[in-house]
Amino acid sequence: MIRWSHSDELSEPVEPSPRDWVLCRSGVIGKVIPRPGERDELIECLLAAAHLAQRAHGCYLYLVSRSEEHSEEIWIVEAWRSKAYQEAWLARPEVRELIDETRELIASVSEPIMTVPVGGKGLVPRRTGCNAS
Repeated sequence: MIRWSHSDELSEPVEPSPRDWVLCRSGVIGKVIPRPGERDELIECLLAAAHLAQRAHGCYLYLVSRSEEHSEEIWIVEAWRSKAYQEAWLARPEVRELIDETRELIASVSEPIMTVPVGGKGLVPRRTGCNAS
């Protein structure tokens, strides 16, 4: 199974200039369909990713949900301080290993819906000067 690093926190990416577009928040919503009989194991792996994301700098939200209407659909919702933080997390060896291990459990993945989180419970106030476009 997955072997996780025991470091206290994942490192932060290098912070770009405050005027850089990458400081805008980054979000993604995606749907994953597991191979037949693999739903529970896939959910377990995605929850392991959520556990790892708790220590990731810049991660505001990593939510794994199962559809109430279509029990095989798994939805993942992420909110990050910026795309740079999300990319730094995706580059971590533990995350790469998880992605490789999880791939065999997946039948299909929807085209991700990219978002710009603007507020709500769990999000710190938005930085001024961030161009949302």
